[in-house]
Amino acid sequence: MCSSSELNIEETCRLAAVTSGGAWLPRHTRRKTLMRVGVKYCGGCNPSYDRAKCVGKIQEAADDRIEWVFFDPAGVAALLLVSGCDRQCVETAQFERGAYRVIRIKDSDGHPSEILSVLLGEGEDP
Repeated sequence: MCSSSELNIEETCRLAAVTSGGAWLPRHTRRKTLMRVGVKYCGGCNPSYDRAKCVGKIQEAADDRIEWVFFDPAGVAALLLVSGCDRQCVETAQFERGAYRVIRIKDSDGHPSEILSVLLGEGEDP
């Protein structure tokens, strides 16, 4: 690794930001706080579509407005519960007690931008 004297100021700030979560970046370039959304998949016993591909399209539509995380009830604003088929056998009662929105989707639930709108609180549940 090169020493900091070999880096220009911009590269030094970028390097510091990587190791400090953005704290060393100028105020106008720091990362803003994103909405955290947990993703929980069903068991996948009989999926009728590619669940990961569907979630990937929603993530693309979200761009940088959402931080996608494994489901953690204490740290999310919403939970995207992904069912693999129309049966939707995943029990939601255990998730609906939290202080977050539960959005349950399956393949036929709409365009990724519509689902994103619901996650962001701008639309109605599918």
